[in-house]
Amino acid sequence: MGNCGSSLDCNKCYSSEPYPGCETEIEVDPDVAGIGVLVSFLFCAFALSAVIVWGYFNECLPIDVLSRTDHYALQSLKKRRQPFVEADLQFDPTPKQKERTQVIVGFITVLSDQQLVTGVAILIAGLASRCRISLYEFNIITYLAYFAEYSHWLSLGVLQSHLFARKLVRNCRVIFTIGFLAIFIFSYIINTVSSQWETTLNKGNELQCLFEASRFGEIIQFDMFESTFVVGMILFNHTVAIVSLFFDPEISPIAVVIDSFYACCLRLKGFSREDASMMVIEAERKYNAWLQPPLATTKQTKISVWFFFERYYNSYLSVFPNMILGMSYGTGKIALAVWYGGLKPANGLQILGFGQIVAIVLLALTLLAAIELMDEQKLLKNYIASGKIQLAYEASATETTIIEREIAPRAPHRTYSVPKGSDGWLWRHIVRLGSSKSQEDFDAIRAGKLLTQDDDIYTARKMGNLALSYCLVETCFWAVVGVGWNFDDTLYGETAVYLSLCYILYQSLLAAKSIVDKVYFISDEVRITRSQKRPESQLGILHQSNQSLDISAEPSNVSVRTTSTLPSPPVSVTEQRSTAREGQVEFGPPGRIDTEADIGLLPLARRRTNPPPIREQTV
Repeated sequence: MGNCGSSLDCNKCYSSEPYPGCETEIEVDPDVAGIGVLVSFLFCAFALSAVIVWGYFNECLPIDVLSRTDHYALQSLKKRRQPFVEADLQFDPTPKQKERTQVIVGFITVLSDQQLVTGVAILIAGLASRCRISLYEFNIITYLAYFAEYSHWLSLGVLQSHLFARKLVRNCRVIFTIGFLAIFIFSYIINTVSSQWETTLNKGNELQCLFEASRFGEIIQFDMFESTFVVGMILFNHTVAIVSLFFDPEISPIAVVIDSFYACCLRLKGFSREDASMMVIEAERKYNAWLQPPLATTKQTKISVWFFFERYYNSYLSVFPNMILGMSYGTGKIALAVWYGGLKPANGLQILGFGQIVAIVLLALTLLAAIELMDEQKLLKNYIASGKIQLAYEASATETTIIEREIAPRAPHRTYSVPKGSDGWLWRHIVRLGSSKSQEDFDAIRAGKLLTQDDDIYTARKMGNLALSYCLVETCFWAVVGVGWNFDDTLYGETAVYLSLCYILYQSLLAAKSIVDKVYFISDEVRITRSQKRPESQLGILHQSNQSLDISAEPSNVSVRTTSTLPSPPVSVTEQRSTAREGQVEFGPPGRIDTEADIGLLPLARRRTNPPPIREQTV
């Protein structure tokens, strides 16, 4: 990355403890790590998270973001000890909630843009000033950019439908986001080497010393955990969020990829594209019917653990533990980087310089945007009251919103019998593991006789309570783990890392169980399709052989009915009366037919005499 000429000095010694020839304090640029810059970045990140949480619990997030599990959880919070009724199973936003949704989407858009732009700006400024800023300062810059990156990822989930409908804005944001990710990951990885250096090349040296470390005989070492696990998590979250912007908000890109993989495997087995797609859809329908608990008439409803996890991790409620993880990890990193970064910063951090004042004042733009959006909604409301304008969601008076994101499309089933052939004893027991349904229900689902039904009030209430409780437990778990990641060289930090690995294993087992179940039902569809194609091919052979049979072999007194698609020639009334009776034609006894032998000729060949075609006529 170039050099800084003779001004670069990488032999300076900085130490947190008194050491001969080393300085214990370091001068830090207040425009990089000053209180104003810290307040600006942290305020935007926490404000965006707070707006999302507030919008969720007030049911003001976009309707396509929420699933039926989210609605059940929110209804459980509202009703507390009151029982559910049928009206609680549907969600029809009020006009006030729709107005708030517009305000929240606009406000999150402003905050998201601000985080994206400032994150890119601070990283570019830090890398461009590598000859002047120290590794200590670059460490602060990296974790400020981390806050911008993480909060921007949160905003993409809420703005999915907003950006999906605005393709030009979406494409520009995606390009900008990919550039931001590339710069951030590069900065994040090189930032992990500083903690492994000795005092001759430590955090007090300039950033450029990292790229010229070989000149001073230093070996660069990266932190394995942060450069793999954390970067991998960031890449995965952002990749899924970016790809989701190109799909309808009700479609999961991960599910599309998995279903496409299943369909490709079926096509390799010789099935057509249409048959493969239909088999995958039908298997998904059976899988959902198998997971769904039976209709309950009392409060003692049975919910399988697989049904709960399938619904919970498809809801927006499952995002909150990840939000706490990112915020607790980032806050701890900022605190350690500024006040416990191995060096003691000078008093310059308390000085409000030009850059800090500008950063704080720019926060007013966010507040002004929120005020403008709220005022715009009031203005629209006045126009609606006066009859000058009508909003799109008010123009459709018959619109009813029912959250059904988890339900797979229903394809017409092709048989109502259990698939023939062995399905494997072990495989069948793995699929049935943890389910409360009987073997009869299992066979009925395999035969396609039991369809996915709507949730009853008892299942909805229990699902809402369980989702809230599990979200609380998972949130506390990730808060502890997120803080522990900042102390990876201690017992607490190592425990947090092992807990994270255990959680990854737990998620992998859930995914494996889901894949095994779906593949089981897909194999059922393969047997069904093959058993249906075999009789059809046999019938086709019989049909072709029947056409080659001699028609004279048929009894002459059999009543025949044929339907012609071609126009019939004109027939007289006498012929109509003699040849048609109630849509059928009857033949009398055959007349005398002389053969070649009867008249003394040699039997050269048997002539076949076909009667003239009989057309159905209506009297």
